[in-house]
Amino acid sequence: MYHHRIVLFYVIILSESTTSSSDPCYDYNTLDEYWRDIRQNAYQYSGHDDSLVEWSGWYRLYLNGESAQMSEWCVSYVGCGGYTGLYLNGSHPTLEDGVVTREVLGNYVWSSQCDNYTSTSIQVKACPGDYYVYEFVKPNISAPIPSYCAVAFQSFSSDPCYNYESLDRPWRATNESGGYVCDESFSWNGWYRLFYYGMNIQMSETCVSPYSCNTYFTLWLNGPHPQIEDGVVIREVCGNYYSGDCCDYNTKPIRVKACPGNYYVYELVNPQIWCSGYCTDVSTISQSISTVSPDIITGSRVTLSKIYLSIYLSIYLSIYLSIYLSIYLSIYSIYLSVCLSVCLSVFFFGNEIQISCLFINVFD
Repeated sequence: MYHHRIVLFYVIILSESTTSSSDPCYDYNTLDEYWRDIRQNAYQYSGHDDSLVEWSGWYRLYLNGESAQMSEWCVSYVGCGGYTGLYLNGSHPTLEDGVVTREVLGNYVWSSQCDNYTSTSIQVKACPGDYYVYEFVKPNISAPIPSYCAVAFQSFSSDPCYNYESLDRPWRATNESGGYVCDESFSWNGWYRLFYYGMNIQMSETCVSPYSCNTYFTLWLNGPHPQIEDGVVIREVCGNYYSGDCCDYNTKPIRVKACPGNYYVYELVNPQIWCSGYCTDVSTISQSISTVSPDIITGSRVTLSKIYLSIYLSIYLSIYLSIYLSIYLSIYSIYLSVCLSVCLSVFFFGNEIQISCLFINVFD
């Protein structure tokens, strides 16, 4: 009886070991190639062709050592190392979904539009530890020089709901126009909370007319804002210019989070589209609730704090008043000197000419 128990225990351990080794979450190849990044600059090309790769088994994606995932979004003019960037047509699975099949679409690097090609579908699985594995296969050769796209988002140590910069730029609102602000020229870094004259405002979730928001290409979220329980989500960003489809360009996706106090924070990035700007929706304005974030006004044109602005105005007014009073008093003193000289001349020389000396009260 004792010997039978030992054999049974050995069989169970062997069975569990076999199951673990066959699970693609623990049996995969590592793929870390920087040029697959869909958030790189437009038109970058390394001459890579995934149709020439001998794909075998499952793969986990990295970008410069950081865990990544296959992109679910098309980005205009980005080929991810080739001429046709390949991305998932659909969301990633959850742990409960197991292995799923996803369609793969391709976007030509010289085209602003998406879905130029349909490639071979692949299998995807979500794994414990918040990562995914993919059973990559040879892409459809009808797509010129195809390459699978990846995206990685930097981890953050503190909650962005309390660690952000305030972006109070009323000219970003959908009811504003006339100027041409280009967000790709600004050094975006981290998370931002949007304001309109000190009040909460959100990015637009609907198409924005060209030349609104004081820019050429109006950028808006192609998807709803998250709920607090959703945590940090990724949203596609569309750019509208002149056509009727409202999404002439697909720019880099951004992360968004809903925060206590009925506001949102956005991880804004360089949109890469020439003279484009993130737009805010005036219909979403609400009163703001103070948080622990520093009181900083920042934007594409200038970065100032309210304290510096007060000091600047005080110095300016002091200098202006000093100069004005100095000039006025100098002229008045000259007038008094002339008038006094004439009066003394009359007194000493007996001139009968009647002269009236007028005095002006400076403080009248």
